[in-house]
Amino acid sequence: MPGSLQLWRCAPPDNKPLPEELANCSPHLDEEIAALKNLRVIVCFGKIAFDGVVAHLIRTSQIPRRGELQFAHAAEYAIHGNRYLLATYHPSLQNTNTGKLTREMFLKIFERARQLANS
Repeated sequence: MPGSLQLWRCAPPDNKPLPEELANCSPHLDEEIAALKNLRVIVCFGKIAFDGVVAHLIRTSQIPRRGELQFAHAAEYAIHGNRYLLATYHPSLQNTNTGKLTREMFLKIFERARQLANS
């Protein structure tokens, strides 16, 4: 339509990247985490990010297996190197519009991350 603005949302099918896409990105995640010498807290936005960080920890021999590291909103784990892994639901419109993730829930994650980073 002339004069109208159309916004297109870019999302993979079923809001999930393909396994090949995740595998292609894993070396970049490994490099980025390795470059962060003072890293104390990793906050994962959603299960895909959480699973990616857990896979990184296994790939880099920081943990032998997934074990009890399970995704849940506000999940918190102490990990190798005196660091912490926190999880939150992804702040997508799907989660925020339905109330699955509220502003207060999201802010609490970052309050906790700050506490852990300063401990």
